[in-house]
Amino acid sequence: MWGVWIIVFMMLFILNEISRRSKALGFIFFVIFPIVLSMLWFTVLKGKSYTDWFHVAKVYSAVAGCIGFWAIRFLGGTRKDGTKWYLKDYKWALLFPPVILAINILEACLRDIEVGNTYKILTQVQEQGAPDTVFNLMGGSWNYMNAAAGILNIITITG
Repeated sequence: MWGVWIIVFMMLFILNEISRRSKALGFIFFVIFPIVLSMLWFTVLKGKSYTDWFHVAKVYSAVAGCIGFWAIRFLGGTRKDGTKWYLKDYKWALLFPPVILAINILEACLRDIEVGNTYKILTQVQEQGAPDTVFNLMGGSWNYMNAAAGILNIITITG
């Protein structure tokens, strides 16, 4: 099991390095693959994977982050006067990293509040779309504390 974990970790690291260094491979990995995998996720794997709001939001905010970083790094063109422009040269584009981070943290905060509000120790919760999957949630005051910490993180993000 440790060997598989190490191999998966190494492959993710290597594929990340490959995809972030190449404009074409980045587009394939961050746009084309997610589209194909999304079609599989919601068709072939329907009922066999997590498709509640939290898991979907986390996956697609991470994909949006990857696409945004790819665009900041590679997106550019030529103006009518012949000068070149790049997205990374615009200060407003550099607001994207802290904004996508804040959105990602906010998703976790909302999930913590949701779990805290449905507080029942070891309540069995049926996952939407996966009728055979049952998992246990244990909510309590720690969820609200974690959500508060996340909100403080959002407030203190610097660009």
